Amino acid sequence: MLFITTSLLFTSEAELSGPSENPGNLEHWQQIITPYNNRVKEGRKDNKKKTAFPSIPSFPSPLGGHISSLHATDDSLIVTMDVAQFRGPDDLKISVVGQFIVVEGKHGEKQDEFGTIERHFIRKFNLPRNVQPEGVSSKLTSDGTLTIEAIPLRPKEGSPARAIPIKIVGGAPPAPSEAKAEEAK
Repeated sequence: MLFITTSLLFTSEAELSGPSENPGNLEHWQQIITPYNNRVKEGRKDNKKKTAFPSIPSFPSPLGGHISSLHATDDSLIVTMDVAQFRGPDDLKISVVGQFIVVEGKHGEKQDEFGTIERHFIRKFNLPRNVQPEGVSSKLTSDGTLTIEAIPLRPKEGSPARAIPIKIVGGAPPAPSEAKAEEAK
């Protein structure tokens, strides 16, 4: 870039006015750089289309259950996993144990091109701080993509009011008749 800037400083206006093969001509460099910039921009657009969440690198695992994408904050966790080697809910189990979401996949012996194989994996994720176990849900697509979401539950509209009991600590409250006498004064 320094070369381009330096050469442009010493280029006459006549050279800048029309296209030529002169490396000092601004249009010459734009013709070279523009296709490259367009490819870079297209690559960025393609990456944004793939997922709405930042992702971590995915390394295939011979045991299955590798993570395709992961988005975690204090308020949510959204994980997408490839579990195509397993036969759905019969081979998969998701549970909340303490402060962890535990995903387990297991299937018995299956025939493959090399003989037989048996797979078992356990993957644990921290339950986000602001999420209760009831806020964890999952879905499995027909192509073997498992998505687990842990999000805070929002109160449903129209849900009935819930009375919150008042717990007395450090002494007895005034008797109802004493409270009315205080109000009358």
